Amino acid sequence: MTTLEIEVSNVGGIEELQTSFDPGSTLIAAPNASNKTSLLKAIAFGLGAEQVPIRSGASAAVVTLRIGEKSITREARRRGVGTEISGEPWLDDPEIRAQFSAFAALLEFNELRSAVRQDTDIEEALKGPLDFESLERKRSDLLQKKQQLKREREQLSDIESRLAEKTAALEDARERRGDLQETLETLEEKHEPQTVDEELESLRNRRTELLNQKQQALEQVEATEAAIERYENEQADLLERIEDLESEVAGNDVDSLRKERNRLQSEMEELTDRVEILQSVLTANREMLNSDYTGILGSEHSLAGDEVTCWNCGEMTAVSDIESTLEDLQELVKQEKEKRREQRPEIEALKEDIDDARRTESTLEKLRSEQRQISERIGDRESSLETQKSRLDDIEANLESVTDEIEDRKSERAAEGADIADSIEETRVELQTLDREISRLEDTRDSLREDLTRRDTLDTEIEDLTADIEEITERLENMERRLREQFNQAMEDLLEDLNFDGIERIWLDGEFEIVVAREVDGAVQEDSVSNLAESERELVGLVLGLSGYLAYGLAETVPVLVLDSLGALDNARVERLLTYFRDIPEFLIAAVHPDTADSFDDDSVVVLQSAALAD
Repeated sequence: MTTLEIEVSNVGGIEELQTSFDPGSTLIAAPNASNKTSLLKAIAFGLGAEQVPIRSGASAAVVTLRIGEKSITREARRRGVGTEISGEPWLDDPEIRAQFSAFAALLEFNELRSAVRQDTDIEEALKGPLDFESLERKRSDLLQKKQQLKREREQLSDIESRLAEKTAALEDARERRGDLQETLETLEEKHEPQTVDEELESLRNRRTELLNQKQQALEQVEATEAAIERYENEQADLLERIEDLESEVAGNDVDSLRKERNRLQSEMEELTDRVEILQSVLTANREMLNSDYTGILGSEHSLAGDEVTCWNCGEMTAVSDIESTLEDLQELVKQEKEKRREQRPEIEALKEDIDDARRTESTLEKLRSEQRQISERIGDRESSLETQKSRLDDIEANLESVTDEIEDRKSERAAEGADIADSIEETRVELQTLDREISRLEDTRDSLREDLTRRDTLDTEIEDLTADIEEITERLENMERRLREQFNQAMEDLLEDLNFDGIERIWLDGEFEIVVAREVDGAVQEDSVSNLAESERELVGLVLGLSGYLAYGLAETVPVLVLDSLGALDNARVERLLTYFRDIPEFLIAAVHPDTADSFDDDSVVVLQSAALAD
């Protein structure tokens, strides 16, 4: 038979302890302040909980846990104002550890039980083990990437018309080149060898060189002017966006938003403290009216039953006065909770406003940096353009001078052969110029074809991203729906087995809010947690936690279920609860008062008496 063995050193009030548990249910029966909860916290720490109380005066707490052949040792050591944890837990999967801490380590200050007790938001605690936050971040990243691709896609929206324009220009240039080639061949057929004029040939070569330089200079000027125009358009767009964001940033007062958020959070904490105090006083007054309540002073009633001993002052007090006090306290609790509930969305809205303001400032600074870079590029291009135009002017002046010299030289020769030679040379220059234009058009056409292919790729990527976003959205919705259904079914089964008087049903609505249906004056009415008594909230928190254990199917991955603070259940229902879970977890370990353990007549439940916890 596999047993759970544990060695504990300096955990809570335990100095040294070694004990073991057989499979099934075990009750740790001991009075208050006898280290029951310290033992349960040690078990939880060994399994995977991230916190454990270190014994006063000790520097470290150590837990060794063995189940079957597997053994682990974990240590929590004081480090300054914090704690350093070493050693691998028994549960080595982080996701399983999160589920264990949420729904199998159901101690008094379990996150879910505390949230129900204090009437705060439980949705995060219920959904946390399924990592909804990771899926939401992934969906947000995909949406951002999709928007970026769509912006890139919009820049390529007119690609077909631009490609058609350049293709037509290329075809026209090739046709003109064909005509020039035919003209050149005709001229060459007519041309007869002439006496070579070396001076004229030199001038023509010089002119050809200058014509080539002029064409290159013109292309550089055009390219630089186009780049300047493009950068100026980008700069104008950036300046417009910067102006809009500067107006938005000027309207945002982040310091005031932070101060208001801190003020509301402080008020929220004060409201929570007041609610807890009022709830405690309310509970004390209710119990004072209960005939079984003895309190610290004992119980005393008048013969007429219309007076009781006040738990606060010890004097005889009219029951009607206490009932009136109860009504006043209930109204105060209701008002304080309503204030707290109204402040939650205000705090969240302020947080969103602060985050938006930060993002706006970050975006503004990024745009300003981009605008400065573009200004520098414009300045560089304008300086380069000035140099290029000056060089073009020099080339044109030289070309004009060489052309005049050629004309002077030609007039001297005045021979038909010389004219044909000139035409041949000019035609060759035109062919060279046209060849460069064709090459440039081919490069532009190829680039546009690549852009067209890129646009098709973007369309496919955008479609894939849309499908992924829809899939994640549907997955989140289905996960939430299935989780609610599983919780609601588990709570229905538990409540049916435990058979609580007055509570007909507990379920989660579409917003993961707890709804309680209970019997009031013979009629079933729906109610919220805020209107429940303290003991009722303790009951709901325990049932919700156990339902999470069932809904997440933790019995398959977590060997131990630990429970304490079962005061919301009477002895009979504690016995029903243990019977219900008898064959579900491998080990169920619960801390109870000795009176509860004494009432058990089930031989399958092992009772560990308080002596086993002695230091």
